[in-house]
Amino acid sequence: MADGLGKRLGDYIGVTEADTPCVRIINPTKDGAVLKYEMTGEVTNESLVRFYNDYAAGKLSPAFKSEPVPESQNEPVYVLVGKSFADVVMDSTKDVLVEFYAPWCGHCKSLAPIYDELATKLKNNSNIVVAKMDATANEAEGVNVQGFPTIKFYPATDKTPVDYSGDRTVDGFVKFLKEKGTVAWVDEAASETKEDL
Repeated sequence: MADGLGKRLGDYIGVTEADTPCVRIINPTKDGAVLKYEMTGEVTNESLVRFYNDYAAGKLSPAFKSEPVPESQNEPVYVLVGKSFADVVMDSTKDVLVEFYAPWCGHCKSLAPIYDELATKLKNNSNIVVAKMDATANEAEGVNVQGFPTIKFYPATDKTPVDYSGDRTVDGFVKFLKEKGTVAWVDEAASETKEDL
């Protein structure tokens, strides 16, 4: 598994050299997502049969990759990982804009300073979260990323994601959030005026 197809396949399904030997069931869905089911415990004839029968009966939950939850949030943009995705994104009191990125993606690197500026501009809007997640190291249920960056908006009132396809500028994002947002909006100018008093 050190190189070639074995390493790439291992990365894709979330298996490292340290995980082997292991058993996974990979289920590509019609919408392009890939669900992964992990067998735990010793690999025996009986455990393999039980694992497959549980899968076929719908008793298993898919496994999702996740980095550790950050101990602190020191960046303007909120850093999501698989384990924190539902708690943050599905919070019904917040509108959440999420960039799914890959660290090696040139378009993502170009977007980073714009996205940081957006998060800084909206810092007084505690009910709007500007977040990002490394989609090569993290997965979340119901999220199917086909390219990088993928930007999705999760309104507070209905967590059905809306794909962002507007201008990748601060003004473009602000316009979109004002049009699609479902929570109260605090204008930056108004908040600066209050601070000056």
